[in-house]
Amino acid sequence: MVTIKDVAARAGVPEKTAMRALSGMTMGKRRDARERLERVMKAAAELGYQPSEIAKALRKGRTRTIGLLVGSITNRYFASLAETVMDEAEQHGYRMILELTRWNVEKSIFCLEHLQRSRVDGIFYASGHFPEERPCLEKLRNAGLPIIMLYRNACGIASVGRDHSVSLPLAVQSLAGKGVSNATLSVWDSRTPQDEVLMELFRNACRKYGIAPALHHPHSLDDMDALANAAPPALICDAPYCLKHFCSAIRGRQDYHPHIIGIYDEWNWLERPDSLCGAILLQSEKQIRLAVHELIGQIEHHTEPDTLSIQSRFYCRENFNDIPAKDLASRHLFPF
Repeated sequence: MVTIKDVAARAGVPEKTAMRALSGMTMGKRRDARERLERVMKAAAELGYQPSEIAKALRKGRTRTIGLLVGSITNRYFASLAETVMDEAEQHGYRMILELTRWNVEKSIFCLEHLQRSRVDGIFYASGHFPEERPCLEKLRNAGLPIIMLYRNACGIASVGRDHSVSLPLAVQSLAGKGVSNATLSVWDSRTPQDEVLMELFRNACRKYGIAPALHHPHSLDDMDALANAAPPALICDAPYCLKHFCSAIRGRQDYHPHIIGIYDEWNWLERPDSLCGAILLQSEKQIRLAVHELIGQIEHHTEPDTLSIQSRFYCRENFNDIPAKDLASRHLFPF
């Protein structure tokens, strides 16, 4: 492995001189200084010298890396999220380190602490939030490590969440227009303030339009089978894969034709079932790029952490052709 000492010896200059030249520091305007710079650069090229990113980070106090925590990348949404974070980070001169929590609280805490030890400049937390993580998150925040979360949280940590305050009441109103008197909201029991807001919006909208509300919290796909057997007359579901399973479970039943509304984004919209009567759609790419931008603002400009949100939009079935679906995989296809 070629070191700075080897480059200095080949160029015939002191190590400090070689170090200053390779770090981009000015060498002055004198002819002899320019000649030393040229000798150092030539020696580095001849030897194939590559500067240590670790050493550079230690000198500057910044690694230009962002840690991303997600539960998994085996579904379209989180794979697209990771791709977007990496792309936006690279546009700002940062690299991304990916950590998978597998939706496990112990693993999640380990990943957070590992990223801190890896000296990342900031953390984008996009995994499911567990209350047990709060002490760890608060410790990192109090240590001055910039963090942004995908979900509104009780830790006082900055977030870029989703706002269904307009779209969800419109969805409930559409069900009322179809004569629905009972509706169920199915949402993962993730124990986040964001889900609490969603459930309260649903209850208030049902009250306004004279619909009896019911809440359903799936912990597994078996719970979606149980919901299919219960046969709710109308369903709004905030878990696309759960909804896909539900629709598969009721396929072929001649006696049951529920009104179904799914909550999607432009990435997983392509996986929707055909039986939807409406959809709530979020511009996830805009949300994720905004979150990365906010995180880098904390890192570079020490901006105050803020809680932002992106408005979702309701589409009835007749307007599905207006939904801006995106398949990020198609951007990277090439002919063989």
